[in-house]
Amino acid sequence: MKEKFIKVTYQQIWKTRGARFVAHANYLKQNKSSSFTIAILSAYVIVMSLFFISPSLNSKINNGDLSLITLAASLLTVIFSQIESSKDYKLKAEKLHQNAMELSDIYHESQALLFSDDDLNDRYKMAQDISKRYNSIIQKCDENHNDYDYKFFLASNWTDDDIKLTKRQAGWTKFCISIRIRYYYAIWILTPVILFAILTCL
Repeated sequence: MKEKFIKVTYQQIWKTRGARFVAHANYLKQNKSSSFTIAILSAYVIVMSLFFISPSLNSKINNGDLSLITLAASLLTVIFSQIESSKDYKLKAEKLHQNAMELSDIYHESQALLFSDDDLNDRYKMAQDISKRYNSIIQKCDENHNDYDYKFFLASNWTDDDIKLTKRQAGWTKFCISIRIRYYYAIWILTPVILFAILTCL
């Protein structure tokens, strides 16, 4: 039981630390995707405004309809920008990275303890102390990693004996999570193009 507790403590710290580093990277990706999407949506509004001064393009869409579309696009861009700025991905990333760095200290201690030849009772007491410190570090951070961050970390370390994943399962998990992070922004970027193409073809 004592040996198992030492191993479980190590595994818990290793996985949480890893998931938080993954969450840090994912939030930074979301921050970049968010900024890129806002820039693209703003560009769409500018391009649609140019239709007013282009006789050939202007003839394809009624001026009243074009004004309405441009206004709607402007409002959606503002709303999207406000929603995304309120999520503050960069701050969340920094908090989780800092927390993961703090976990790194006890991770190395628990790793050394796991492979130590010292007396089992002494190691067990040290593992209990590390476990308490782990809980304290976790509680200090007001952000938490997402479930998909944890799954991505497990998939990235599928060769570990305690992670029951095949290479194919790990690859598929990482692919699906990567798509999940980006599809929301892809919808915002592609939908206006599709709608505008439909309107100009009618």
